[in-house]
Amino acid sequence: MGDPLRLGQILINYANNAVKFTESGEIVVRATVVDDHQNKVLARFEVEDTGIGMTEEQKSKLFESFAQADTSTIRKYGGTGLGLSILKKLAELMGGEVGVSSELGKGSTFWFTAKLQHSELRKRELMPDPDLRNRRVLVVDDNDHAREVLAAMLTTMTFRADVVSSGEEAVSAVREENDGDDPYEIVFLDWKMGGIDGIEAGRQIAALDLKSSPHRVMVTAYGRTEVLDEAEGSGIEIALVKPVTQSHLFDAAVRVLGGTTSQEPIQSEDWVEAIGAIRGAKILLVEDNELNQQVAMELLKEGGLQVDLAEDGQQAVRMVRQKAYDAVLMDMQMPVMDGLTATVEIRKDPRYESLPILAMTANAMESDREKTREVGMVDHISKPIDPATLFNALIRFVEHRPAPEETTPDEQPAHSNSEGELRIEGLDVQGGLRRVLGKRDLYVSLLRQFVNGEEARTVDTINELLDNDNRDGAERAAHSLKGVAGTIGATGLQALAGHVEQAIREEGATDGLLPGLQDELSGVVERIRLALPEDEDDSSEEEIPETDWEVVRETIQILDDQLGANDSDALDTFQNSEDALRPALGARFQEMKFALEGWDMSGALSVLRTARNENPQLENLERAEAED
Repeated sequence: MGDPLRLGQILINYANNAVKFTESGEIVVRATVVDDHQNKVLARFEVEDTGIGMTEEQKSKLFESFAQADTSTIRKYGGTGLGLSILKKLAELMGGEVGVSSELGKGSTFWFTAKLQHSELRKRELMPDPDLRNRRVLVVDDNDHAREVLAAMLTTMTFRADVVSSGEEAVSAVREENDGDDPYEIVFLDWKMGGIDGIEAGRQIAALDLKSSPHRVMVTAYGRTEVLDEAEGSGIEIALVKPVTQSHLFDAAVRVLGGTTSQEPIQSEDWVEAIGAIRGAKILLVEDNELNQQVAMELLKEGGLQVDLAEDGQQAVRMVRQKAYDAVLMDMQMPVMDGLTATVEIRKDPRYESLPILAMTANAMESDREKTREVGMVDHISKPIDPATLFNALIRFVEHRPAPEETTPDEQPAHSNSEGELRIEGLDVQGGLRRVLGKRDLYVSLLRQFVNGEEARTVDTINELLDNDNRDGAERAAHSLKGVAGTIGATGLQALAGHVEQAIREEGATDGLLPGLQDELSGVVERIRLALPEDEDDSSEEEIPETDWEVVRETIQILDDQLGANDSDALDTFQNSEDALRPALGARFQEMKFALEGWDMSGALSVLRTARNENPQLENLERAEAED
């Protein structure tokens, strides 16, 4: 148990730098346990490369602020991601430290440590049935580390693993060992190797005159359809795409040997059958961000669950008291009333002592989890939401029941397979698709919503809110961008937004962070725009309803009066008229929204009057006021 976001930020930056400075050879990412005592674990993470390396003098400056080992490398290799001084701070926040060992011209190993806890989840036992244990297997890979890792994993599962480094050696080894009483039963073949590749080696093994031919499993870093199709066509039974997890390797080995695997938490592809046990359950989703609302609603409805939406904690408290729910999914950072406060209010009523309330937040530090436990939340779901994690949590806490007929969805989820593979530089498209159950049309819709929505101008909003001394609103804006970026797979943008959020929360300087966030945000938005397929619906032909300026002017006058009187009803007026106010307020709409949600009435009034001065359509209102 730890902070996956910050662990990921350090590892990704270390790995990016390793790729940047390594033209040949390899890069190895490894994790080891340094100390394990009384539920506390000190873990060490390393990224080792065979790149350009460094001198002792260069190493001594690395983790200083705004320092790079050799400024001449910037022109050739670019910068160093978040900056090593920031990574050092992240490691220290997790109770660890950072370091590097390096030799000029031979490569570097960057490392950091972090203090973690044991997970409360029970580890899956990767042990074959007794009659499948001690079977003999062969690992074929021309990379030393890849062979070592695969063989080690198989050995821990009770298999006896031998290794060879080429397809030719594999064919010879299978031929020779088949003559004895202890032949190989599985051959794990890497695809890309010097000499004959894994597919050809598999064909030659199949062509051998053997008493019993071994099962063939291909292991490849190339998940392209044509490669997998060719492997299947050559008689290879299973293809695993690197990096291979221990669980997937175990399942493949047991499956080809004719055994069955043990039960484990559901995976994304298995959710339809597993979620059936609670189909029809009533869920209250509490979430203020429109894009996150859409993702969560789609996932829950796809599982046959009945979903209501509350857009803030205060509304959630009211809805819980009006209707019986089986579980509440509660966002943490929201306007009007946050998730922690809402949970405290709900728990005050004895009727809801056992109501499962599950936290949903992009903040994954242990301190955040502890806060959710203190107020009575039963679980913590990190954003971006992983479907399997969400469904596992609901299955654990929602009472099982037969599903009402009218809520039963189709037996299989409706996945869209629109033509054309979607590739967007800087985006983990596969991760984004996984979070929406592979529904490509929904994912594309989310991307369009992102580039055309309020998130695309978040930095302007943050600057405006900070100028008005509304730090709570600015922190919420950064937090919202962080969560949405994670949902669509923009991991670099997610990390930078998290740094800005933290800086605002801790009242630190943001001047050095916001330009970088703006550059990354602009780049992501532009790359998404260029990569998205053309929208089949020609919005230019749609009739755009005319704005009723008389109604808008009347609404703005009401808001002006309410804000001037510090009347809390101003927020309701604004929320009930958002569609009409958006074109009237233009670029000031989001700024005013955050000011109101932060209960900054004077700031909202100032923004409103600025927007009126900027919009000539509102001049009649100004003239009417002058006449009065």
